[in-house]
Amino acid sequence: MSTDAPSCPEECDSTSINNVSRLLSARGLEGAMMVVDWEIQKEPNSWEAWSAKADILYLQKKYAWSLECCEKSIALNSESGLTWNTKGNVYYMLGR
Repeated sequence: MSTDAPSCPEECDSTSINNVSRLLSARGLEGAMMVVDWEIQKEPNSWEAWSAKADILYLQKKYAWSLECCEKSIALNSESGLTWNTKGNVYYMLGR
């Protein structure tokens, strides 16, 4: 099994979001963001993709952008505990 990350969009498919953790170890946050951005472009109403993007931005300490992605994800699926958790973490880091 290869550990090389796919080069998007040619090799990305509907399981893109499931590959984000593997990409984090293979290409870091930039590789994971590449897949998430491609997924959002392909499916703009994917709350999972917006949530994953919020997580990546949070890890990059881009808290305002992370919060925007949390809001988009929550608007699409208000019952996502993962997104609410990220939003809470962002508010904590912003001292709010």
